[in-house]
Amino acid sequence: MNADAIGLKTTKPSNNAANNGLLVFVLAIAVFALYELCDSKQLYAATDKTNYEIPFSELQAINPEVVAWLEVYGTNIDYPVTQASDNARYVTGAIILDAANSKDFGDFNSLVYGHHMEKDVLCGEIGRFSERVWFEEYKYGNLHCRGEDYGIEIFAFLRADAYDKTVFTPNVGESDRGRYLEEFLERALYKRDVGVTDTDRLVLLVTCSSDSTNGRDILAGKITGKSFTDPFMAPGPAGYVQETFLWPLLALVIISRLTWFFVAGRRHRFRVADCKTLHRNFEEQIDLKVHFEDNRAHNWHAEELKAHKRHFDELKNLHRHCEERRARKRRLNERTKGDVPYVLQRPHFLHEGDEAIHTKAGNHVIGGLRRSACSASTKNTRETH
Repeated sequence: MNADAIGLKTTKPSNNAANNGLLVFVLAIAVFALYELCDSKQLYAATDKTNYEIPFSELQAINPEVVAWLEVYGTNIDYPVTQASDNARYVTGAIILDAANSKDFGDFNSLVYGHHMEKDVLCGEIGRFSERVWFEEYKYGNLHCRGEDYGIEIFAFLRADAYDKTVFTPNVGESDRGRYLEEFLERALYKRDVGVTDTDRLVLLVTCSSDSTNGRDILAGKITGKSFTDPFMAPGPAGYVQETFLWPLLALVIISRLTWFFVAGRRHRFRVADCKTLHRNFEEQIDLKVHFEDNRAHNWHAEELKAHKRHFDELKNLHRHCEERRARKRRLNERTKGDVPYVLQRPHFLHEGDEAIHTKAGNHVIGGLRRSACSASTKNTRETH
């Protein structure tokens, strides 16, 4: 097994762990998103105006700090108004009358605050009055206070900074009312002539602006002694329709399916990579086997060559040995050819293997002849003398 195959086995658990971790992470996000949707759903349901469709007297019996009921016809602004000694008491989810104002809306200007929430809940629709179509269409409202209904006639919309004291000053004094009203109308984005004067009572609906952090949208209305008939029998174009849990469940299903497709895609890619790695390892093993067979054939030929070389060396040594023996034989014949009789020379019937015996016998005969010749010579000399 090569290193790639080992690496493949070690990477498979890590890939599975990465997929499982990713799946858990995405599911956790989906659960958190579902929780946020459900929480938002409960919040919007709690602020739905249908929850307050009870007699106003019973509502005040439940909470004595409910001082009025405010409605802008054609919109979802239709909520009870609370007032406490501190404006922060109901800041999280109610329509609030400034603590410095009179709870019977008897001041020159009464400041009413509400959150700018999504889905046009609470005062979320006030920002829509920055469009002239909205400002021209929705002109009236109603204020129920002190057991009576008062009409509200919308006459201006403007945007100001939250710390602008020239606007956010509740219960302006009598001497400053004319200047306050004049400056207010000069700064208004849209205004309508309803004959408002410094002797009238004004209600200012204030909410956060989506254009800046400290920006505030202000919708101004004049409180009249007569109430207006609601010209809208249904919510306006941006009316809030209460949702069910279908949308959160649908979102969860979509997120789950996307997660499944994502994880399945990653697993498919890992499987393709594994198959490619296995194919590459298989090809490498085949190449290794072929290389091994080639090496074995090469080794076999090398052994054959070595055997032939050894045989050649043996033949060469044998030939050299034969040549040396022939040379020795020639030298011996040359030394003994004149002294040895012809009959003592190598007989024709002696074979190559009898050469050593023949040589030894010849040397013995030659020695005897020499001794005989010497004896004969000595005898002849003595006779002469």
